[in-house]
Amino acid sequence: MNSVINKMYERKSQPYPQSISQKFLINSEHTDTIVIVEGISDENFYKNTNIDILNNACYIYASKNADVVGKKAVIEAYFDIKKQSRRHIFKNSVIFIVDKDFFGINWKAPAYSNIAKEERATNEDIDNFTILNCHSHECYFILENNLIQIFRLLKIEDKLEYFSRILSENLEDFSEYFAYKSILEKENPYYSRDCENVKGIDFNFEFKDDKIIYNKESLDSSIDKMKREIKFSQNKDILEKQYIEMKQKFKEFPELLRGHTLYALLECYLNHNGKTLKKYYEDEGMRYNNEIIKNMNIPLDIRVLKINYGGYKLEK
Repeated sequence: MNSVINKMYERKSQPYPQSISQKFLINSEHTDTIVIVEGISDENFYKNTNIDILNNACYIYASKNADVVGKKAVIEAYFDIKKQSRRHIFKNSVIFIVDKDFFGINWKAPAYSNIAKEERATNEDIDNFTILNCHSHECYFILENNLIQIFRLLKIEDKLEYFSRILSENLEDFSEYFAYKSILEKENPYYSRDCENVKGIDFNFEFKDDKIIYNKESLDSSIDKMKREIKFSQNKDILEKQYIEMKQKFKEFPELLRGHTLYALLECYLNHNGKTLKKYYEDEGMRYNNEIIKNMNIPLDIRVLKINYGGYKLEK
């Protein structure tokens, strides 16, 4: 009896595979298609879209306590699996989905330059990633046609026009803030400092007196700090030009703004009207409402890869 208990304890004490490549090795024997994403919210979103290949796939992402998480973990997994293919035969189709964020993937950017150098990364490698055409998947909720579907499904079509007005009225502030913040991040090839001024602020959206209010004082203070950072940067002229271009782009295409902020704004407005984008599921708890996501249009150029010896081949 004691030996059985000891064996059970030994199994539980084994380290759970944390990296994506470790999880890939285990799951590759049991599934045809594997989708590698940045986190659990990405899985909850993509597996419920109307895109067939994403519906029944096995999803993998780095554990929360892994050394590397998020977008960088997906990129590192891409190269790790490429190395493993020299020792293992994989018959799976694999899709690596990453957020565009503000700059996509650029091997010259400080965020990825070490990976690029170690792995001899090329533009062909970038082409193998399924990169969103907006900041993150939360931005899809803000696309005009999707907003129409969402408000229709929630039976509050008459509230859509006012939400659109709220977004439009605050777009100047959002565009200015995120234009500065985007160019002072390490995904920008022209900025490499560790700058505490670019830490994101919490907007703390509230609906009060028929208006959306947020932490305007913190936003203005952060913008002033970022302006000073650019003023004394060695790439001042380039960064100022980037700022003008990014701000204009955000004003024309709000879905390129930070996805979590846009989602929080929409959810705040819906909550005020007694609605939500989420639903309780007994097996998974509160998460995105499947019905809403299935009715959304998700423009996504999916890159399906087959794994060859020491590399990948684009399947479609």
